[in-house]
Amino acid sequence: MESHGRRKTLLAFLLLLGLGGILCGETRANSSAHLKDLRKLEGMYWHNFSNGLVDGTKYESTNVLELVRYDKDSLYFRASLQFYNGHSCSIYGIAERNGAQLTYYDTTYGNGCVLHVVPTSKGISLDDPTGQCRAMSCGERGGYGGENFSPKHKKKITYMARLKSSTQYQKAVVDYERVKTAKAHGIAPQWSNAKAMLGTYAFWGNVEGVRQALIQGADFEVNDGQRWGPVSGAGYRRDIEITQLMLDHGMDINRVENGKTLLANASCNDPGQPNGDQQFAYIKWLLEKGANPDIPDSDGERPVDIAVRTKADQRIVELLKTKTER
Repeated sequence: MESHGRRKTLLAFLLLLGLGGILCGETRANSSAHLKDLRKLEGMYWHNFSNGLVDGTKYESTNVLELVRYDKDSLYFRASLQFYNGHSCSIYGIAERNGAQLTYYDTTYGNGCVLHVVPTSKGISLDDPTGQCRAMSCGERGGYGGENFSPKHKKKITYMARLKSSTQYQKAVVDYERVKTAKAHGIAPQWSNAKAMLGTYAFWGNVEGVRQALIQGADFEVNDGQRWGPVSGAGYRRDIEITQLMLDHGMDINRVENGKTLLANASCNDPGQPNGDQQFAYIKWLLEKGANPDIPDSDGERPVDIAVRTKADQRIVELLKTKTER
C-alpha cells in the first residue's frame, strides 16, 4: 500500500515537472507513425452533419478532404468545408513532411498562408497557425482547425486519373516543384515565388515578402499573373516602409502603372483601404519625397481630382490643392 502511494506521488511529481507529457509524446509518436508511409493516408475522407441558414432553414452538409501521395515526403490535399449560413472554405496544394505533420506554403496569394495537415490515430485535422489561410480561402464564418476527419469515414479514391488531370492538381504540382527548387537554392519555401509577387506582397502589406522579392531581383513591371503591380499595390496599402524599400531599389516615385502613379492610387478613398491619418501621412510623405501632384491618370484626373471625387479626408484634399498647379 505504501509502495503504491509512493508511485502515485512520483507520478504527480513528474506531471508537475512536465514529464507527464508522455501522453503528448504518444500523440506525436502516433502522428510520426502515420507519416512513415503516406500511402496509408491516401483516400477521400468525409464528414456529414446538420447545417442551417439564419432564416431557420435546416439542411445536410458534407465536409470533404482528399489526400493523395505525391512522393515519399509529400502529399496532395484538397479540403472543402461547409459552415453555417452557406459559408465555406476551400483550399488545395501539396504539403510536405515537417516533423509530425505535413506543411503547405501558399506561394501565389501573397498574405503568408501556411497550413498544417496533422494526422493522428484518431483522424486528420488542419491547422492554420497564422489565420492567413482562412483569410485567403474562407467565407466569413469559415475557418480551419475545428474539423477532424476520421479514418472510419475514408474510402479509396476511384477517380484518381481525373483528379490528377484537374487544374487544381496540376497547379499544386507546379507550385510545389517551385518550392523544392527554391529550397535547393537555400530559399525558404514561403518565398519560393517572391520574385513574381512584388505587387501582391505590397498590396497585402507583407513587408518581408516585398524585401524577399527585391532581394531575388524582382523588377517593377506588372506581372500578368497577379492582380496588383508594385505601384498599385503600394499605393493601395499606403505603407511607407514598403514604398521606401522599392524606392531604395530604384523605383521611380512617379512611375506610371496602368495609367496611375503612386500618388494617384494613394489619393483614392475606396472602402477597405487605409484612410484617415494613415492615408494623409502617406500622401504627405510621397509629396515630400518628390511625387508630382500634376501628373494626370489615364482618365485625365490629377490626384486632387481623385481625392475630391472619392470624398477623401478634407486634409488630403487641401494638401493636394496647395501642391497642385492651376
